[in-house]
Amino acid sequence: ILLIVGMLMGNFLGKQLLTWLDEIMGSIPVVKGIYGATKRLMTTIQSGSGGSFKEVVLVEWPYPGSYTLGFVAHRDCRWVMPDNDRMLAVYIPTAPNPTSGYIIMIDKEKVQPVNVKPEEAFTWAVSAGVVTPGSEKNTLS
Repeated sequence: ILLIVGMLMGNFLGKQLLTWLDEIMGSIPVVKGIYGATKRLMTTIQSGSGGSFKEVVLVEWPYPGSYTLGFVAHRDCRWVMPDNDRMLAVYIPTAPNPTSGYIIMIDKEKVQPVNVKPEEAFTWAVSAGVVTPGSEKNTLS
């Protein structure tokens, strides 16, 4: 009985602590905009809803010879280019606030799929490239 009560209390207290931290982050003037937008974007990525941001790709950006990671936002851009079925919509996050990124339409042949989870690519962008995907230690030390 004590073990079950302890687990329930630990779970309740843990959730309450996260709720309080969430409220604190939402009340800090400079932080709340970035925190709220980042939280919504992360929720979307983690839920996998809508079929977007599930695929990470390497894109030549912002000029020839430089590359960055992007998220496939949509695989069909015929809504804007009816005669062109070769274009992808790719979201290029910016650091350290990836919610202010760019949406580009790019030829499918110009993107390279990479074996990186969306959460890892997002963390890489938020950390300004310091925390690399697949690294054992996910801290900024």
